[in-house]
Amino acid sequence: MQIRIGNLNVMTTQKQLAELFFPFGKVTSSKIESSDPKGRSRRIGFIEMNNLCGKEAIRKLHLLLFMNSYIEVDEVFS
Repeated sequence: MQIRIGNLNVMTTQKQLAELFFPFGKVTSSKIESSDPKGRSRRIGFIEMNNLCGKEAIRKLHLLLFMNSYIEVDEVFS
């Protein structure tokens, strides 16, 4: 399952994002989108993990205060 995380703090790293989701299960990938060649964050990230674990993570983490920003967590439907 792919999970979208919005409203991230601009200082959030891929590692920090993966660590946030780790308690819910194995994270297979973590990515933070950048807006330009200098790598400035667009404040949007993506996590991939097992469906069952992902659904629990979405329920628990949506609107959580993480690094001084309330994050928006939802499933990506392709």
